[in-house]
Amino acid sequence: MISPLITNFWFSVVGGSGIFYEMENPGSVSGPLDEGGLPAAIIAIAEQMPFAVIMPFLFLILAILFVITTADSMTYSISMSMTGEGNPPKFMRVFWASIMAVVAAILIFIGEGSIDALQSFIVVTAVPVALLITPSIWHAPKIAKELWREQNK
Repeated sequence: MISPLITNFWFSVVGGSGIFYEMENPGSVSGPLDEGGLPAAIIAIAEQMPFAVIMPFLFLILAILFVITTADSMTYSISMSMTGEGNPPKFMRVFWASIMAVVAAILIFIGEGSIDALQSFIVVTAVPVALLITPSIWHAPKIAKELWREQNK
């Protein structure tokens, strides 16, 4: 319930403010966007909002919370699908979190070419991931039918 509210706040207030600031003062958001990319544009918007001193820090906290909850959800989903249990073991979640952290650290270390590296990484890992997913896709109708039978007893 909280996540959709925060997302709605982000897109409505921050996005709307960015559009407003750009319309009122052309170049105030697009200039930093052209020069420094999306992070610079977000900081430019935050600095023009009320409470400009603390707003960038609030955005940083929001971004960190987003990354943490996304990573937690991803590790939970991957671990659950790998073990088939509703409550996967902690070591499995820690393993997948470690893998994701290593990949993120490598991409950060690479720097400017990280998007190209990420695209190459996705292409290289697509085949093994497809092979891992294929059995679950193959068995999904059977599992759905069994769940339906259990729920309709």
